[in-house]
Amino acid sequence: MRRPSPAMVVALIALTVALGGGAYAAIKLPKNSVGKKQLKKGAVTPPKLAEKTKDQLKGEPGPPGTKGATGAPGPPGPGAKLLAAEPVASASQEYVPLGQAGPFTLHTRCRINGGVVDAALVATGPALTADSTFIATSSTGPPVSLIDSGEESAAPTLANPKVVGDAAAASGGNVKRVWTSALLQSASSVAIQAWIKAQTSAGASTDSCRFSAIVTPLE
Repeated sequence: MRRPSPAMVVALIALTVALGGGAYAAIKLPKNSVGKKQLKKGAVTPPKLAEKTKDQLKGEPGPPGTKGATGAPGPPGPGAKLLAAEPVASASQEYVPLGQAGPFTLHTRCRINGGVVDAALVATGPALTADSTFIATSSTGPPVSLIDSGEESAAPTLANPKVVGDAAAASGGNVKRVWTSALLQSASSVAIQAWIKAQTSAGASTDSCRFSAIVTPLE
């Protein structure tokens, strides 16, 4: 038998390679032949998904939730303090110290005179400029509001104090309440939120006053 020529050997090798490639192509997986049974758990991750597919997986936004209930008022903030007193009315005209409000001192007086209970909250201290708002309610009349702005006072004393708020109730079971917001300004300023109540009854033993003030230094 004749030996094949070198050209024939090369041709046979080329044919073998060509047939091998065809065989490889023949064992490729056909289109759409891979399903969930063939996929390993966790094999498909978000980066492998097309953007269009990701958009199709997004649901519609849900309705907004309902608004929660309003919480209870918190305590006074840092630097603020609460001053309070509930004296029984007397015939005395003397003021009683309630506490410090920055550079000022707050005083109260719960006085009964001719059957009228007068509850007064005043301030003493350095010369000041005051801005204040008063809102009053009474069992004997309509609400009344009063606003003072930029009122200047020389250094107030107990003989001539700066009135922060007052309320007066006549005898016979009457009540007068005053809410006041005051800003006392000097070299050091302070904000005062106060609630003042004067109350009488048919019996003198229940005549009384009530004072509450939240004091907040501003400087």
